[in-house]
Amino acid sequence: MSVHAFEQSQKLRLLTTGETGQLLGYLPSGLLSVQLTAGGIVVIDEKDVEKV
Repeated sequence: MSVHAFEQSQKLRLLTTGETGQLLGYLPSGLLSVQLTAGGIVVIDEKDVEKV
């Protein structure tokens, strides 16, 4: 796993902690995208899309 993937997971954890007060955990892939919407947080992975 690359350092880039680690940095992305750290950013995801910090973001979810600040916005919702709980951790979503981290995705193993380095290709992550986080979107804040009116309905909540949408985490887009290269293989999966989850709404929280």
